[in-house]
Amino acid sequence: MEWSSPGRWCWLGALLAACSPEPAPSQRWLEVTQVRPDPSAEVFLNERIVIHFSDELEPTSVHPASLRITDSEGRAARGSWAVSGARLEFTPSAVLSAELSDGGFRPGARYSVRMLGFPAPDSLRSRDGAPLASNREWSFRVVPLTARGERPLFEDSSPTRGLPLLLLRSLVAEGDPIVISAEEPVDPASLEGDDFELFKRPGGDGSVRRVAIPLTARLVQNDDKRAAYPPGVAQIELRPRDTPLEPGDYVLRMPRQARVNDFGGHAMPLVTPSPSRALDLRVEVRRRTSGAGLARSLESFANASTRSSEVWPGAHGAAWWENSGRVEVRLPAAIGDGRDGDVALDGPQEGRTLQATSLLVAEGSDALLATPEGVLELRSQSSVHIAGRLGRARSQGAPQAACASEWLRALALERVDVEAALERLKAAQLDVTVVIAGGDIVLDGWLEFETPLILIAGGRVRVSRRARVETPGLWLLDQGTERFAHHVGGQRVGAAERLAWRLPLLERNVLRTPVRLALLSTSLPAAGARRFEFGPAVTLHHGTGRARVRYLGDRPVGADPKSPPLLVDDPALLVGSSTLRLVIELEVFPAAAGQEALWDPPWVDDVLIEYEPAGTAGQR
Repeated sequence: MEWSSPGRWCWLGALLAACSPEPAPSQRWLEVTQVRPDPSAEVFLNERIVIHFSDELEPTSVHPASLRITDSEGRAARGSWAVSGARLEFTPSAVLSAELSDGGFRPGARYSVRMLGFPAPDSLRSRDGAPLASNREWSFRVVPLTARGERPLFEDSSPTRGLPLLLLRSLVAEGDPIVISAEEPVDPASLEGDDFELFKRPGGDGSVRRVAIPLTARLVQNDDKRAAYPPGVAQIELRPRDTPLEPGDYVLRMPRQARVNDFGGHAMPLVTPSPSRALDLRVEVRRRTSGAGLARSLESFANASTRSSEVWPGAHGAAWWENSGRVEVRLPAAIGDGRDGDVALDGPQEGRTLQATSLLVAEGSDALLATPEGVLELRSQSSVHIAGRLGRARSQGAPQAACASEWLRALALERVDVEAALERLKAAQLDVTVVIAGGDIVLDGWLEFETPLILIAGGRVRVSRRARVETPGLWLLDQGTERFAHHVGGQRVGAAERLAWRLPLLERNVLRTPVRLALLSTSLPAAGARRFEFGPAVTLHHGTGRARVRYLGDRPVGADPKSPPLLVDDPALLVGSSTLRLVIELEVFPAAAGQEALWDPPWVDDVLIEYEPAGTAGQR
């Protein structure tokens, strides 16, 4: 069919059949005379529904009870109705996301238009009070995404060319976005941050640093109503992807391979004053003020209920957050001196004690601790990860496992230091295996022990669903943030027992490798935010390491659920996210030569974020 054909208008007459009693001959009625588009045609994602009547329409009679557009599941189309004399027009909400699913119409969906008429008291009516003669209903189908490349998905207001993109302001306040405007809507599926390149001018020589600053691009306005939004109908916000822009001079350009399209698939060029295809802009220092309408969220880490149990990838373990008012490093003194370095176990293993910086049993490895008898200690300064099989058999002549477990059960209840408890185990000549980690102990594989097993972690003992643990007795000492039960063949056979032992903390820097600990908060603010203010106030201490706070945003409406979540250094960059989570990372470094006595690990005390509450309409 022809997309601009006048045939898309239709006279409804017999098509819109009445479904109410015939009116009395003496009464005057409001009639539908014309609708657009034709109900038999596919409707574009941005196409308006226009209805003409026989008389001027009373605007107050247009409300959700008298007029609705709903899909087959009863969900209303998103958009707005406008009355102009005898003309009634529905404009669907603009499409802003690359998935094209956040507009007024869902791609490929079938919608029904229902108008209430006589004898309903709240029916549509004319200005002189004449009601719509009868209920009216018809349906239409929206063009599906599978049609892309075969026929248009949008109605294009400039069918022969793409109108240019313009830099709205060359002066940008610190924390604000770079705004690009256009005089026609942009196809959201064609827009990516890589379509624009931003470079920092380092200084007096005017040269440009040739490493582009990664950007994100987001459509914040995309309505085809030129008069309502001067100087353009579409606006693109560009923000740095990772770190806020420092005050200074920058150059913005579109690389030659970039292509931002209008609704008709025509390229939209970035207008520049010179053939270099580049635009100069300046980021100015903005004095931080607590603006009217901003709310505050203060996380003081005094309540562990706002801590998330989610594991942060790349960390050796969980940092400490237990109602102390700080997120901090608490490494056990029992982690050893790390003299054996990074250790990967596989095959038979001789010896009693291992002093590692990290300990791994890789997937596919089969490590057998062939220690003759007594207490076997595996100590790691950072983490322990068991992804393969790790086992130990009971030595000949050793007490039965049940006896050893009973003796250990009594010792487990005593409030003794870990090292003192281990000495008592050695004196009793019991076959016991002890695994100690400064960070987390992660169990993904198979533990097969004929001896009691003790797991001590400065972070957490974490067990995956596929882990298999077989041991006559299992005892834990960690941050206690996760419930643990040991399994045989995936079946729960008994809960691990908790040790009451004291875990003295490291007081001297014996680390041979950096140890990275991390934690996440739960989502905040609880009621959601319309936007986050730039420049959060963070109280932290680096010490002999590094403390870092970053911000993990939820995915904006319409974003691909498989896309990675947004992680930024400033919450103001989380445009479209209504909540965020704090990512607290603490890294402590080995001591410099002769500085072992200095133990000054990093910590984070307070994080204050200002935001505009959800539901408010204030502007930056």
